[in-house]
Amino acid sequence: MSLIQLIGLSGSMLLCAANIPQAVHSIRKRNSNGLSLSTLLFGVFGLLFQFVYSVSQLSGEIVLIANFGINTVALGVILYYKVFGK
Repeated sequence: MSLIQLIGLSGSMLLCAANIPQAVHSIRKRNSNGLSLSTLLFGVFGLLFQFVYSVSQLSGEIVLIANFGINTVALGVILYYKVFGK
């Protein structure tokens, strides 16, 4: 693995992990107060579109597909608690 691939993999893993603490916090508190609904919607749809695009490409990197998939789920959880939380 080259240095640039290692950097890309590391960045992808960090981005993947970035939304998990907020998703856990939202589940525990049962809300996502303080987070902008428009930011969450843009994030969810952007990640969802990137996920679909990555899966549709036969040469798609599994790391990117996992990143977009996990982030889409994490932001979906946050969005759910933003809309339906207490």
